[in-house]
Amino acid sequence: MCGSVLSSLVSGDIVVFVQISFSGFIDAPYSASFKHYHQLSLSILKQFGFGKGLMENRIVVEVSDLISQVRESNGEAFVPDKVITLSVLNVISSIIFGRRFERGDQKIEHFVELMQKFIYESMDAAPVNFCTLLRFLPRFRRCIKNVFDLQNAMLDFIQDKISESVEFSYESFASQFIAEEGPDYDNEELLFIMRDLLLAGTE
Repeated sequence: MCGSVLSSLVSGDIVVFVQISFSGFIDAPYSASFKHYHQLSLSILKQFGFGKGLMENRIVVEVSDLISQVRESNGEAFVPDKVITLSVLNVISSIIFGRRFERGDQKIEHFVELMQKFIYESMDAAPVNFCTLLRFLPRFRRCIKNVFDLQNAMLDFIQDKISESVEFSYESFASQFIAEEGPDYDNEELLFIMRDLLLAGTE
């Protein structure tokens, strides 16, 4: 295995034996391709206000909506997890999908659950990084299968939103990525980059 691949795996962010793709940022080896997509992604994010005042405006919108939802509880106790997670997710969603999601949207709530389960299952399977023989034990085989299943469900959702963004001409990370890379763009790369941005932007 080449040095660049090794250097990308020692972090243990995603289990080596659950390596679904070397695309995106989390799983990718530090190579010319990684540097290209890293620079491209950063350039597109900056176009949408990343690191600038425009980003503050997106955050203010979500904070205002969050405060409104808290007030609607009329002082009664409630579990804020989903409300807060959706508000945080909407900041990055407004950039990469070109739209924010409304509360009560069952599809986005299901996607949030998928992301949370994906992270938990990946952490449970992490010992496989240090003792590869563990992957043969039922518990870890089950964890690895769950990570694959959750990953596929997440990517299906992201693919639907990419198609929606293109179809309705939303100004988004997805549409800009496709425009800059051209008709022969790497769809798998785009999927995994957006997966990584969503995971990082939500957690």
